[in-house]
Amino acid sequence: MLIAEYSYETDIKVQRREAYREGLAEGIEQGIEQGIEQGAAKTKIETAKKLLKDNLPIEQIAKYTDLPLEKVQELTKEIEVIEK
Repeated sequence: MLIAEYSYETDIKVQRREAYREGLAEGIEQGIEQGIEQGAAKTKIETAKKLLKDNLPIEQIAKYTDLPLEKVQELTKEIEVIEK
């Protein structure tokens, strides 16, 4: 009959390693999601700027880019400053 000896220190090391791996995987997943969201927001803003330069109404731009009307108005002011 083989009886394994329990080692508290080894058990803690194994648990820490497992928790680290789980935390790392979760962090990577969250980072990827944030990157996707930031990329989508950047694309919406660039699209809105192009539409503003083509003189489309800001209400339509907000509707089709899913940006808040206030954000489109801010972009309008940015474009006015750049073009001056």
